[in-house]
Amino acid sequence: MASDPYGFAESPAPAAASGSATQALYAGVFALVCAAVGPCFCYGPYLLALPAGAYALYNGSRVPSASDELGAAEKSMANVGMLAGGVAASLALLVVLLVGVYTVLVFIGAMAGGLSD
Repeated sequence: MASDPYGFAESPAPAAASGSATQALYAGVFALVCAAVGPCFCYGPYLLALPAGAYALYNGSRVPSASDELGAAEKSMANVGMLAGGVAASLALLVVLLVGVYTVLVFIGAMAGGLSD
């Protein structure tokens, strides 16, 4: 407003949150939901939670910290996304490795049982 009666200087409208912070938050929450419903759907969503959690960690680490309120809000969004994505990715990695090792052991047991006959 050029004719501000109170004498305040014009200030630009606050910018929206950066894409990296928003994407980190959404990817982290998606990964956490996939990890939570993994046992209900035969461990398939863990295969989605693993790359989504890694994507959230990557995008959250790209957000720079800033001293203003908007920068602090963006960094908070990125931190929440990174935390959710990290928890989901580590849980998904653990489950995928355990199921993979179990499958290999069952296959080895079946082969050893078939060879002994």
